[in-house]
Amino acid sequence: MSASQSDGHAPATSRARPPSSLSQRELTPDSGPTLIERPSRLAAAVVDQLRTLIFQGQLLPGTILRQEDLAGRLGVSRTPLREALRLLEAEGLLESTASGASRVVDLTGPAAEEAMEVREVIDGLVARLAAQRGLAQVQVRQLGRLLDNMDRANRAGDKKAYLAANASFHLSLLSGLDHRWLDQFIPLVRVSSQATYLHLQSQTDRLLLSATEHRDILAAIVAGQVDLAEREARAHVRNALKHWVADDHPRSQGPPAAPGSGA
Repeated sequence: MSASQSDGHAPATSRARPPSSLSQRELTPDSGPTLIERPSRLAAAVVDQLRTLIFQGQLLPGTILRQEDLAGRLGVSRTPLREALRLLEAEGLLESTASGASRVVDLTGPAAEEAMEVREVIDGLVARLAAQRGLAQVQVRQLGRLLDNMDRANRAGDKKAYLAANASFHLSLLSGLDHRWLDQFIPLVRVSSQATYLHLQSQTDRLLLSATEHRDILAAIVAGQVDLAEREARAHVRNALKHWVADDHPRSQGPPAAPGSGA
């Protein structure tokens, strides 16, 4: 084992990896069953519209989606709408009620903790693998632009733009690995990075600190420091969870953390 490997550094050169056939969503006769279906063009457009309404807070957590009203609001028939609702349930943004209606997920309290427990493991592994394999320069530039977007959003006080850049950062890291098994966690990462992080919008200090944590994660990845990259990524998720849960239960969690405390 080389010295660079023994102290937690990855080799300087990144290995080229052939694209995964499953990541391209193509099936071969022996590739087995798939959980991913290609939606119709209209249903995909409805999915994008509903995602935007949820992420922008226009469809609040716990909202029951009535198909007739929603179809009229979006100007579509109920057939593509039903397909879109089904896809968003599979993605984790919606859940089905006992009556069969669709409801916007409300991840608070224990549900938030469970989601972020999984996120800590996933984000740590993603950062570790990215540091081991190395990032192409185009990926580094893309991630750097997203970090700049976070900084601009913070300066402008645009919390929704910050959360969108935050989600794109984590999703870009994950999808950039072209890892067929980790790709299954894309819905969890998308939901917890953006929709559920709307709970943090009142915590400007946390978002400023979060932007710094993202830069530390990327710096460790680019430097090939695999152990540090994983530690930074896992700490970032833990810090976010502390503020997320505190924002859900401000009275039961004691006094708020001091600005800049890193929690």
